[in-house]
Amino acid sequence: MLVAWYRLLTARVTHAGQLSEFFEIKRGTRQGAILSPALANVFFRPLMQILDDSGCGAELFSSHVPVVCYADDLMLISTNARELGHLLRLVETFAKFWRLDFVNVDPAKTKSHCLVFGAELLSELPLWHLSGQQLAAHSVTEHLGAVITSDLSGSQHAQHRIRRARGSFYGLTPVGMLNNQLSPLDKAFLWKTVVRPALLFGGDVVPLRSNDVETLECLQSRCIKAALGLPKYAHHSALLEALGIPLVQEELRRMVLYALAGVFRSDHRLSQALTRGLALLATAPQELTGSFLGLAHSLSGARLHCVLDVVNGRIDPELIRGPVLPNGVVDSLRFLMSRNSDMARRLMRLICL
Repeated sequence: MLVAWYRLLTARVTHAGQLSEFFEIKRGTRQGAILSPALANVFFRPLMQILDDSGCGAELFSSHVPVVCYADDLMLISTNARELGHLLRLVETFAKFWRLDFVNVDPAKTKSHCLVFGAELLSELPLWHLSGQQLAAHSVTEHLGAVITSDLSGSQHAQHRIRRARGSFYGLTPVGMLNNQLSPLDKAFLWKTVVRPALLFGGDVVPLRSNDVETLECLQSRCIKAALGLPKYAHHSALLEALGIPLVQEELRRMVLYALAGVFRSDHRLSQALTRGLALLATAPQELTGSFLGLAHSLSGARLHCVLDVVNGRIDPELIRGPVLPNGVVDSLRFLMSRNSDMARRLMRLICL
């Protein structure tokens, strides 16, 4: 895939500004290389522009968002079955030009599929095709490690992350995670750097419910007690605090705030969509149940009521920064308020209370 793109860049510039002889690069980057996603994004940029110029696709709070793409993980978004078919034909044309394959010769091995929200309301599902092959309709899909279901439930994502976390946890057995060769602080360090990222990955974008968070919390407490040789019925709150391991709820709150901080600092159309979504959350929160914004609202505890005072400069951020507010969030909130002071205060009050 990347080899064809490399051939467009087969000229080297010498120190004198001259071009050397053309040469072909016949091997791409290694599997898992850090440079691979960036090169793939450059390669697919013309396709993103074609899909954007088509006018088809979803409208998120008055922002046109027909596709979400990172590396070779491509997700088309549409609220209209006919427009989705048009987007698929554009992808098929691009694939033929660059000799790419988005489907497998064996339909059972094809990873491309469709996810229909509200499929239970339809008497018959539409049929979509890609490269002459009918795409299967699934109720569950995985995009960049986040499990998405047709009913916007986070329970399957939580179970998926639990399986990944267990694998990471027991994979540390050879280094002493389950015996007395390591000190408790060393085990806590391994948990925070190896296991917890696997457990909470995607928790800032998937709409987790309170019972999903409790399930993740239970796994963390059980694993920590198992690593320290403690019985299952032992209390874990003071233990986690002594080891410097925050609760899952606290860590998810930090992740969501960081995600919001990054979005508000961006001029991307999704940033504009999220800002409009916050306005909708302020007026009709029931319409965003199960969404990322609903997750942000549910994870914002009462202790964050002081955010408004921090933004207005009445409280020193250092007094509450740490377990409550991570670095950068206060600046992002100030940035949001500078756009529209009246609306921003209302939105921040909604998020923080």
